[in-house]
Amino acid sequence: MIDSKFQALYLDYAVTKFQKYDRTINIFLALTSSGSIAAWAIWQEFQMVWAIIIAAANVVTILKPYFPYSKYIKELSESALKMQDLHLDYERLWYKFEKEQITEDSATLPLVSD
Repeated sequence: MIDSKFQALYLDYAVTKFQKYDRTINIFLALTSSGSIAAWAIWQEFQMVWAIIIAAANVVTILKPYFPYSKYIKELSESALKMQDLHLDYERLWYKFEKEQITEDSATLPLVSD
């Protein structure tokens, strides 16, 4: 039971981490695209800085489809839900066993929804 709970929590943590990475990349791209338009006034003073920022944004835009974060988010979310369901099944089974509604032998059988 502890292992199933740990795995569910870990998968949820991994989803959150990958969502944070994906959101950071999207915020960077949004700021650089809108910032490059707003920066025309100071473009003359900081040409090299803005050129590097815009170049980095273009590289990230090109590489973004190859970042696996979106795929990982979807897969890990599905796995986390399955692990949470499995943990709840274990909790129900343990509850029934503690209340002597089932025996140890019948507890080893596959779970059937009530």
